[in-house]
Amino acid sequence: MAQGYWLNHLYVQEIKSAYQGRKYRGKVKLSDLPEDEQIKELLRGFIELNASGEWYEIIPIEAVNWLNDYVPKLAGILNTAVLERTREVIQDSLIEGSTLQERMKALRESSEELSRMTNQRIEAIARTEITRADSMGRLISMKANDDVIGMEFSAVMDDRTTEMCIERNGLIMRIDDPRIPENTPPLHCNCRSLLISLTIYDYPDGVLTSHEFDEVPAGIQRPEDISGIAELLNA
Repeated sequence: MAQGYWLNHLYVQEIKSAYQGRKYRGKVKLSDLPEDEQIKELLRGFIELNASGEWYEIIPIEAVNWLNDYVPKLAGILNTAVLERTREVIQDSLIEGSTLQERMKALRESSEELSRMTNQRIEAIARTEITRADSMGRLISMKANDDVIGMEFSAVMDDRTTEMCIERNGLIMRIDDPRIPENTPPLHCNCRSLLISLTIYDYPDGVLTSHEFDEVPAGIQRPEDISGIAELLNA
């Protein structure tokens, strides 16, 4: 549950559009969430509130640490200082729980090359790199936890969801499933999907592989991402 709400905080405009039909502006507060006191009470067990009621979730330390050895690849950008600064912005965003708008602003201010990019490209970097770090952090955490026996592909379902993510929504894979590398977000630029861990407590009889998804077409991930995930899972 904490995993899901952390990602919703980073993509908080998805929460706002789902519940209020409008884009997010500013930090989210508990009062902005659905009027369900039971949900709010559960959330208070996972989050820290400041005096104004803004919430900051558990820092995804596995994702933060993974970024230490990661160098982004941006089309048309070969300057290593720019790539390193991009990595730092994404890492800081994970630690601080920055919103998409704050992340885009930080990227623009980080270098002259990034400041000249269009809004669409800056948004794509801000979204896709966060999803990549989140996915790798989740996989590292899942692999290290003996209670995790599988994972489920979960897509943000709205009018912007791509067909390849819609087709995978609900896909369940065992922790040793060979299909994991090719079904780990981001599947494409601006991908907002994520992997949710499935534990022995949720599935005491084990996880059954979702074979109804066997014919789903491949995504358009970077080859280095697929090989990197396979190497991580087989280590």
